[in-house]
Amino acid sequence: MGSGDSNQRSDAGSDSVAGGHLLAVSTSGSACSVALLTASGGSIEIDSAADAPAITASEIVLGLIDGLLKGRGITLTEIDAFALDVGPGSFTGVRIGCAVVQGLAWGVDRPVVPVGALEAMALQAAGPGGSCRVFVAADARMGEVYHAVYDVDASGGITTPAEPVVAAPESACVFFDASTTPVDACVAGDGFERYPALAAWQAIHAARPCDVVRPDAALIARIGWSRWRQGRYVAAAAAAPTYVRDRVAHDVDEQRRLRGLR
Repeated sequence: MGSGDSNQRSDAGSDSVAGGHLLAVSTSGSACSVALLTASGGSIEIDSAADAPAITASEIVLGLIDGLLKGRGITLTEIDAFALDVGPGSFTGVRIGCAVVQGLAWGVDRPVVPVGALEAMALQAAGPGGSCRVFVAADARMGEVYHAVYDVDASGGITTPAEPVVAAPESACVFFDASTTPVDACVAGDGFERYPALAAWQAIHAARPCDVVRPDAALIARIGWSRWRQGRYVAAAAAAPTYVRDRVAHDVDEQRRLRGLR
């Protein structure tokens, strides 16, 4: 593992659930992370590890997973379900994460719980017991952002008044303006840091800032565990990335116009 590796263990509290293990992978952001959720005696613990960048060989992700499993003294056959960050985000990163999870889940005949990257950031921004409208904007490169709006209630329930789309930051501001901004609103994602238009929108609407700029595998694991217990999962073969645009780069003419070339 590289110099950017990190390992963390946290007590995720009680969730009144039976015992079991869930493995989560998040590779849609600027770094890849994995998490191992262990439920026992009505409580949950989550071990996590991360490395950067996310656009890397699958061996890096597999190495992080291997470290977590060895740390808990369990094998892959003891995993009950997998949770996958399906994006949108880094095309290469999301594909790597999906391939790894599909392969592992297929090999041990376990289900996969798909979790949206922007949705996970919204839940993380709201925090435990939080209730607010979350405006999410994540850098999509090419001068665009992935953006969406979510309502999170105090129980952790989440609804999506506006599904994820991709557009220029200025268009995202118009998109956000179309959604009523409640008194308790917050923002998440690195788009608000990287693009002046979005930073200005946040200031005008007094939306509460937070430090959530990318998905986190630990939260993906917690969301995945809850949904797996509810029966909200798919077979390994059906797990797929979420793409909100079909192309990953501008053509030559567009690149010239963006650079102001003639």
